[in-house]
Amino acid sequence: LDSDNLESLDSLLEYVAVDVQTLVVLCSRQLFFRPWCIGEMTTAQNNNVDSVVLDLPGSQSLDAQTIENFDSVVPDLECLLDSGIRMESIRKAMAAFSAKPRIEVPLGINALGADHLVSMITKGDKTGVVSCGALSCEATKTVIIADSSNLEASAAAHVLQRLLIPHTIHDASEIPQVLPTGVEIPKVVDKVLILCTPGCLEQTNFVADILQVSDRGLLVLPVIADVDFRVPTRAAMDALDVSTLAHSPCGGSRSASDVSLIICHLFKEIAVSFNPKSATASVLDATVARVGQRLNQRRMRQGLTGASEAGGTKKFDVDEEEFNVLPARQDMPSSKWRAAFSGEIAVDMLGAFSTNEPED
Repeated sequence: LDSDNLESLDSLLEYVAVDVQTLVVLCSRQLFFRPWCIGEMTTAQNNNVDSVVLDLPGSQSLDAQTIENFDSVVPDLECLLDSGIRMESIRKAMAAFSAKPRIEVPLGINALGADHLVSMITKGDKTGVVSCGALSCEATKTVIIADSSNLEASAAAHVLQRLLIPHTIHDASEIPQVLPTGVEIPKVVDKVLILCTPGCLEQTNFVADILQVSDRGLLVLPVIADVDFRVPTRAAMDALDVSTLAHSPCGGSRSASDVSLIICHLFKEIAVSFNPKSATASVLDATVARVGQRLNQRRMRQGLTGASEAGGTKKFDVDEEEFNVLPARQDMPSSKWRAAFSGEIAVDMLGAFSTNEPED
C-alpha cells in the first residue's frame, strides 16, 4: 500500500487497520527488510486483518534468531516506533507472517497465470500453486518481448499488455501479447515491443528474440521499464562479451560484431519509458497512450537486416566508424542524422528520448 501514495505515508497504517479487508502480501526477497511493509503487516496482525501471502521466486522466511534480533537486522525502524508500534509487536507479526501458508507464484507467470492467481485470492484461497497454462500468440500481430528471468520485467510486460488493450481493441489482432519464453515469434507478427530492463541483454533467450526480430525485419519499439537500464553503446556491447551469444543456437553463425550491431541498431529508435513499479497511474496512462499511438501509426524502426554472404554472415548498410545506421529517410542528410542520435540522449517525463529533431 505504501506505493499507492508516495507523497504522504502518515495515514498508511490507519488505512490498513480500518479500511483494508484483505491484505495481499507479495513475499519478495526484501519484503521483511522494508520498514513500511513491516509496519503494514504488523498493523494487519494487531487488528486481525485477513491476509494472503504470495510466495515469489527468491523469497524467504525469517528464522527465530533473525526475528529475535530484528531491531539490529533492520536498523531503520524508527519511523514505525515513532508511529506507536512496539518492537515486540513487530517480532510477533514477523513470526506470524513467516509461518503463514503461501500461494506459490512461478517465475515467468503469464496472463493466464495472473488470472488464476486473482481467482485464487478472490475465492479466499490461502495456499496452492498458480497454474499458468499455455498461452498462444498465433493470432496477434504485436508481441512484447521481456526478460522472463526477471520477475519485475515479466510483471511490467503484463501490466503494459493490459493497459494497451483499450488502445488496440479496434482490431483484436493488434492487441499485444507477451511472448512466452523460448517460443518462436509467430509468422503473423509485424510489430514488437522490446521491454528493456537491467541485465536483459545478457540473457540468451532475450537476445535470441531480438535476433529473430532482426532476421525478419519487424517493426520495433524499445520500452525502457527500469531507470537503471542503460541504452547499449558499442563500447558497452564490447564489454558485455556477446561472443557467447553469437556462437550459441540463438546467434547461429553471426559474428560478435554483428550481434552488437543488431542490438545497438534497435536503440536508434526513439524509446519510451514505462516504469510501473514507481510511476503514478496518470503517468502510466499517458505513457501507454503514447505507445498505442506509435503502434497504430506504425512509427517504429525496422529491424536491421542484410543479405547473407558466404559463410552465413551478414553484411549491413552501416557506417562502421561511428556505428550509426545510415538514414532510412533520404530527405535527412546523414550528418544531421548522426548529430541527432549520437551522444547522450535524455528521457522526458512521457518517456520519449528527447532530441532537437522531430520525433519521427
